Amino acid sequence: METAWYTEIDVVTATAPAAYVYVDQNGNPVAAPAATSSAAAVVQHGNWNGQEQGDHGHQHSAAAQTTTVAPVVVPAPATTSAAAVVVPVVSVPVISVPVVSVAPVSIASVVIPAASSQAAPVASSVAGSSSSNAGRGVSYSPYTTTGGPCRSADEIASEIKELSDYSYIRLYGTDCNQISNVMAAMTSTQKVFLGIFYIDSGHLDGEVQTLISEVGGRWTRVEAIGVGNEQIFNGNSASTVLAAVSNVRSQLPSSYTGLVTTVDVVAAYQQNPSLCAAGDTGSTKAPVYVNSHPFFDTSAKTSASTAGTFLLSQVGLVKDACPGRDVIVSETGWPTGGDANGAAVPSPQEQSVALSKLRESFSSGIYFLSAHDELWKAPGAFNVEQHWGMTSS
Repeated sequence: METAWYTEIDVVTATAPAAYVYVDQNGNPVAAPAATSSAAAVVQHGNWNGQEQGDHGHQHSAAAQTTTVAPVVVPAPATTSAAAVVVPVVSVPVISVPVVSVAPVSIASVVIPAASSQAAPVASSVAGSSSSNAGRGVSYSPYTTTGGPCRSADEIASEIKELSDYSYIRLYGTDCNQISNVMAAMTSTQKVFLGIFYIDSGHLDGEVQTLISEVGGRWTRVEAIGVGNEQIFNGNSASTVLAAVSNVRSQLPSSYTGLVTTVDVVAAYQQNPSLCAAGDTGSTKAPVYVNSHPFFDTSAKTSASTAGTFLLSQVGLVKDACPGRDVIVSETGWPTGGDANGAAVPSPQEQSVALSKLRESFSSGIYFLSAHDELWKAPGAFNVEQHWGMTSS
C-alpha cells in the first residue's frame, strides 16, 4: 500500500502597528526629522574691535520647513524557509522629507544620510594640485582664530602658499602688517586687492599712509584698492563714501595707476546710482565691486546646487543699476557650519557643491570668502559667520 505524505504549513497573519517610514524625493528611506520651528530669526553680524573682515552685513529670516504625507506600500521581508512566518503587506503613511542634495546635510538638526554611499568631496584645501582658480581671488584675514594677536609673518607666508593657485588675494585692512607680509609671501604672478576698512576722518589718513608704506613701491602688484566695505549697507551715505574714495586717490603716488573704488552690496548700487562711478577717473567706466552671498538669499530657496545661478542673477541686477559696466564679485562663498536658511544648508559637503557651481558660473571676476575659518567673529545670522573657511586650518 502506498503512503501519502503531506507537509503542513501554518500561516499566521499579523497586523503591523502604526508606523511612519521617512523617505526622500527619490523614495529612499531616511531618518525621521526632529520638529522644527517656523519662527523667523533675524540677527545682525558682529565684529572684532569694530573691524570685521568680510562682514556680509545682511539681515535674513529663516523659513519654516514643510512636509507632505503620501501612502506607500512596504513589502514584507522575503521568506527564507518553509518554517518562516509570513507577514502580509501592509500600507502605512509615509512622510516625505525634502533633501537638498545627495550629500549628508543637516535639516532641523537631524543628519539625513546620503542616498548613495559616495559622499561629496570636502573642500579641505584651497590650493589643490591644479591652477583651477586662475583668474579668481580669495579673501584673507591676518588674525589668529580668537582675534587679538596677529598671525606671524611665518604663519602668513605658510598660509598664503596654500593659496598659490589664486590670481588675487583680497585684504580688508592695514593692521597687523598684513599688506607687507602678504605681498612678501605671494608668488611672482599674484596680485593683491587692498582694503581700507575705516573711512572716518579720524582713521582714513593714517590707514592711507600705512598702506603706502607697506606696499613699498610695489604698485604693479596691486590690482585695486577698496575704500570701505559695505559702508552704504551699514548706514553711511553715498556722498561720504565717494568723498573718502577721492581723498584716498589724491594721497596715492602717481606711480600707482590702478583702480581706487569701494565695495558694497547689490541694493547699495540700486539705491545709489552715483556709487557706480566710484572708481572712475576719466571717461572710461570702471568696474563695480559687489559682495553677494547665495546662502543669504532672503527667499530661503537657494541651495548649494543653485548658488551659481543665484549669483549670476545678482550680478545682472548690478549691471542693470550700473549700465555699461563690468561687475566684479568681491566676496561670495558658502559656510561649512551653522544653521540652515531654508534650502541653504551649511556643511563642508554643501560648500564643496556651492563652490563648484560658482566656479562653473564665473571663470574670473570673483573673490571667495574666505581662506580660513574666522573664529574671532561673532556667530552672526544663522550662526555661520565663523565658518566660511575653505581650508581645514
